[in-house]
Amino acid sequence: MLLKVDNLVKSFGGLVAIDALDLQVNKGEIFSIIGPNGAGKTTLFNVISGKYRPSSGKITFEGKDITGLKPYNIARRGIARTFQVTAVFSQFTVFENIVIGHQLHAKSGMFGAVFGTGQAHKDARESREKSEKILEFTGLTDISDKPIANTTQEERKRLSIGLALATDPKLILLDEPVSGVNMQEMDGIIDLIRKIRDAGITVCLIEHKMRVVMGISDRILAINYGKKIAEGTVKEVSSNQQVIDAYLGVKDAA
Repeated sequence: MLLKVDNLVKSFGGLVAIDALDLQVNKGEIFSIIGPNGAGKTTLFNVISGKYRPSSGKITFEGKDITGLKPYNIARRGIARTFQVTAVFSQFTVFENIVIGHQLHAKSGMFGAVFGTGQAHKDARESREKSEKILEFTGLTDISDKPIANTTQEERKRLSIGLALATDPKLILLDEPVSGVNMQEMDGIIDLIRKIRDAGITVCLIEHKMRVVMGISDRILAINYGKKIAEGTVKEVSSNQQVIDAYLGVKDAA
């Protein structure tokens, strides 16, 4: 088991967004989270990644308690994430974005960056080499010098994943990785997600497109109103009547 969430609660005033939720993500799997709009899926990611502090409950990663840690501390422990709205540095090129992402793990720190220490020069060289590998891995090498303003939505999705991979994660949280892309582009993103899993990185994703979820997942968690209604294999979850009533009964054009 890589990630474990026990009795997690997140409230905003009188609104309970996550309600006594338990889940576990196993090392090496693709674990999908589904549920209607407003079910609490993105809030769950925000709590796991440290953007929000939980109201109560416990989050364990690799057997260590990470509950309430700051986002940069959680990232350094090996959890990276993407967002529904692709988060990139719009004033830079594709390549420069990946380099910036890799700086999270630079050893020289701010002092080295300002005063040009030997460690800073070594970090810069390593960042460029790592960034080139990530561009190749995500299929972005041909547009490495392209300004972000001129990229497509699909290219930005790949770049957002590349930024997350630049932190050398053990677990990557993907928030609607195929939203806003066409069917052909969707297949390419699906292939990239499988490639990430095959490279030894565990994947946890939120997705509304059931063709993607059913075709790629090892296990699925279904939530509604912040509560778990099912967790298990694709077959187990897709045949659960509560899931059908809450979510799968809604027609999905994708």
